[in-house]
Amino acid sequence: MWSLYGTFIDNSFKREDVCLSVIRLEEEFGAYLMSIYSFDEETDTVKSFANRIIDAYVIMEREVMCEPSCAGEISDSFYSCCTKHALEVLSSKPMRKAYEKLFKNVWSFMVQSDSDSEGA
Repeated sequence: MWSLYGTFIDNSFKREDVCLSVIRLEEEFGAYLMSIYSFDEETDTVKSFANRIIDAYVIMEREVMCEPSCAGEISDSFYSCCTKHALEVLSSKPMRKAYEKLFKNVWSFMVQSDSDSEGA
């Protein structure tokens, strides 16, 4: 798995627009990264923030795994009978609730950490 990840990264840094490269999903990857840095303290809730990240990740993951022109190479490299199921579970309502709970728990540590560092 790690050697495959390395191939993906190598192809991306070489700017090769191939199936095993982030280059072909630049827009989706960019949207995913932007969702991580998009929290607005004044308007966002933990739930809206978590949903935005998960939505962007699922879109990116679908592009990686489901692009018809890359089906052969992706199935040889990544695909198992569980991949489609994993994407469905990841975007399911129960999983969204679980992510929301995780984000709320982690968020309390992050907020505490920020206030601790400000007082130091």
